[in-house]
Amino acid sequence: PDARRHGVASALLDVFCRFGAVNLAFLTLEVRNSNTAAIALYEKFGFRQAGLRPGYYQKPREDALIMTREFSKEEET
Repeated sequence: PDARRHGVASALLDVFCRFGAVNLAFLTLEVRNSNTAAIALYEKFGFRQAGLRPGYYQKPREDALIMTREFSKEEET
C-alpha cells in the first residue's frame, strides 16, 4: 500500500501506450475483476473490457477481466 498512488503505474502505461500508438494494432492486459482502482486507471488510458477469464486467478479464486486498447494510425505522434 505504501507504494501506491505515486504515479508509477500511470508512467508505465503512458510508455506502453506511446509505443503501441506507433508499433501496435492493440494492447491487451488482464486484471482481477475486483481491482476497481486498476480498472479505472486502465480505462483512463483508453482500455475497454474485451472479455473475461472465469476463475483465472487463485487465492482467492476470481475472474480475470481482459482489457484491450486498439490503436489507429491517427494516434501516431
